Amino acid sequence: MNLIPIASERFNFLRMPATQALPQYESGRVYSTAFGATAFSGQVALLHIDGNHDYRAVAADVAQWAPKLAPSGWLVIDDYCWPHGDGPRRIGDAFLAERSDAITQAFVVDGALFIKLGNSK
Repeated sequence: MNLIPIASERFNFLRMPATQALPQYESGRVYSTAFGATAFSGQVALLHIDGNHDYRAVAADVAQWAPKLAPSGWLVIDDYCWPHGDGPRRIGDAFLAERSDAITQAFVVDGALFIKLGNSK
C-alpha cells in the first residue's frame, strides 16, 4: 500500500497462486482494487517468489515466472534462509548455478535471496 502514491498505472500485483496469476498476466492487463487496471509489456522488473515453500512448488513458480523477467530485472526468493524447510534455498542455489553468467548481483537480506540479472537473459 505504500507504493500507491508512486504507482501511476505502472505497478500492480496479483495476490493469488502463481498458476492462477500467470494467465491473467499473460492477457496483458491486470486489475486489483488497490491499483486499478494496469497494462503489462510481458516482462517483469521485480519477481517476488513467496508462496508454498515446498521444493516442487518453488520450482514450479520459478520455472513459470523467471522467463518473464526483464533484462536487469530482480528475482527475490523469500525465505531462502528458513528453518522449516529448504525448498527456497535449493531452488535459489540452482538458479544461481545455472544462470551465473547472467547474474550481476546476488545477496541475502533478512532471509530473502535477491538476484539481479544483467542486460541480457
